[in-house]
Amino acid sequence: MSELQERFEKEQQQKRAQRAKNNKARAAAQPPEDRPKRSPLPEHFRRVHFDVDVSAEDKQAMGDERSFVGWETSEKLACQEREYFVRQIRRAKYVKNQTDQTAGAINTQGIKVAPPSPVMLPNAIADASLLAKILTGKFVDALSFNRECKVLRREGVPIGYSTICGYPVRLNERLEPLKRLFYDYAAEQPLWHLDETTLQVLQEFGREPRQKSYLWALRAGPPGAQVVMFHYNERRNYEALSAWLNEPLGCMGKKSSRRGRN
Repeated sequence: MSELQERFEKEQQQKRAQRAKNNKARAAAQPPEDRPKRSPLPEHFRRVHFDVDVSAEDKQAMGDERSFVGWETSEKLACQEREYFVRQIRRAKYVKNQTDQTAGAINTQGIKVAPPSPVMLPNAIADASLLAKILTGKFVDALSFNRECKVLRREGVPIGYSTICGYPVRLNERLEPLKRLFYDYAAEQPLWHLDETTLQVLQEFGREPRQKSYLWALRAGPPGAQVVMFHYNERRNYEALSAWLNEPLGCMGKKSSRRGRN
């Protein structure tokens, strides 16, 4: 019985050795696979050097036998939180000097102040740069206004939720001339791409939350110079589209205009 067991174990060892040999030969016959390489970090990023040198003891031990020849460099992507700062606008003031011939004193009458510089939202605490950050976070990065308030609150910035919610409404009125230019540019293009998607609006006046609304989108212009505009409407029909585009573009229903839809 022991002889049979020894013979069986010997055969198993031989099979394992042969299997390992075959696997090794098969691996040697296959071309070496290219290991995935990490993409280099963008060149336009600012490089901040953190130099690491050998210890003072090692330098003392090296003495004059070694000379510095350069750096062994590796890179890691770092991030620094956006810095909030106060943009203090100072307007120069001038007074008119008048000399009193009798007493030799200088009297000041009237003050001339430099005119205010144009701002995006008058009487608002937010600068244009902060408005751009808030709107980009909301409509590009899907960061709600409530979360934006929490971010500002951590920095000690006293801007309320209702104030931030009012910024897009005020900007919509403020940027009306820019929107007019967008519509004029779209009207000059030979082709439009129009599309709509369903949108559910909560707490909308005169409508229930389960009712569907629509968000229209228009894209026009050649590659690299395209304009994209959005419009909200409760309906999805020609009247809704005409109410949006007929007044600013004036070409809905004209035979000369060509409208494309994807």
